[in-house]
Amino acid sequence: MTRPLILQFRVSTLPVLVVGAGRVAARKIAVLMEHGARIRVIAPEIRAVLPRGEIQFSRREFRASDLDGHFLAVAATDSREVNAFVGEEARKRGIPVNIVDDPKRSTFLFTATVARGPLMLSVSTSGACPAIARRFRRGLDNTLSPALSAAMGRLAEIRSVLSESRLSKDERRALLETLADLVWEERETADDRLLLLLDEHLKNKTSDSWSDA
Repeated sequence: MTRPLILQFRVSTLPVLVVGAGRVAARKIAVLMEHGARIRVIAPEIRAVLPRGEIQFSRREFRASDLDGHFLAVAATDSREVNAFVGEEARKRGIPVNIVDDPKRSTFLFTATVARGPLMLSVSTSGACPAIARRFRRGLDNTLSPALSAAMGRLAEIRSVLSESRLSKDERRALLETLADLVWEERETADDRLLLLLDEHLKNKTSDSWSDA
């Protein structure tokens, strides 16, 4: 079987339809809201505690026309028939859909994610066993230092400064590879080292100020 392609969607402010209001739906809603999506939920009843936030809720059965105007759709009801219907109608409209009980017919999947600032690591079993993906995510979460958040932000700042330096493209790439090694090997103290390098460069304003990195 061909493996799914892992992509990142920027869903901030985009409309996402969630059909269902049970525990699984609530988890999907929480993830989507964390990334800024505008959520509309359709379900005949609420069967779980939904995340706090601005959610448009329609207490009724799903209609195919509900999909119109949405960027993504999630079919998360307790009925395989309803979920399949949502998936079929979404595909007709070219809307990516996640069917919680049928990953093979889903056109997108949720991954278990660990974030440290702009660094995001995703773990997926392609829907085969989400529990395993969640367990690996917890392992990564316990392994990766919180200090990486600051270091990643600093590295992004340095990359921006380097783009305006007199270094050649190859020199910039080589330097960033070296700095990336520093972040990987010295996770706890990397941000302090990077800050010193950045301050030194800003003081000197010369390409030579990076030579000791």
